[in-house]
Amino acid sequence: MTSDILQRSTASWLRGHTHKDEWCTITDVTSGYSILAIQGPRSREFLQAISGADLSTERVPFRGSCELEIGPARVLAIRVTFVGELGYELYIPTEYTLAVYDALLKQEAACGIPLVHFGLMSLDSLRLEKGYRDYGVDLDNSDTPLEAGLGFVVDFSKDFIGKSALLRQKNAGGFDETSGADTAHRT
Repeated sequence: MTSDILQRSTASWLRGHTHKDEWCTITDVTSGYSILAIQGPRSREFLQAISGADLSTERVPFRGSCELEIGPARVLAIRVTFVGELGYELYIPTEYTLAVYDALLKQEAACGIPLVHFGLMSLDSLRLEKGYRDYGVDLDNSDTPLEAGLGFVVDFSKDFIGKSALLRQKNAGGFDETSGADTAHRT
């Protein structure tokens, strides 16, 4: 599964990095799912109450996923956030979207944890405030992690495509690995 902005580039990358003696199958299921985000400090409590599932950090760490039963549907819950708070994205089979939405509203009334509707522009504003970068908006495949201020997430003890070029850039210096600022041109 990949994000909306990466739909075509992910497939292209996979095709370009599949060796002649390997194979991969790519299936576009975009129209088969909708996404609802449940974000905020009580999102875990809310989703545990409606699904009965254990969403502890041990079971579902950041960027981890699990399946939940919400209303009549089995949904994929991914623990991820762009708002700087605990949060989950719910990937719902399209035909169950309204039923899941209705079940979420009923749970709001039953448990007293208020839901506040927000849109993509609100989400984008909150991610900017938090300093989260968005691929396709703030950076693209021409930016390195060092240029984007994301050097702290690179594990140089592992092997990866582009490691030698990134090590050369790191050793040459000039980048603040946490902010992406070009320190070579500071006054």
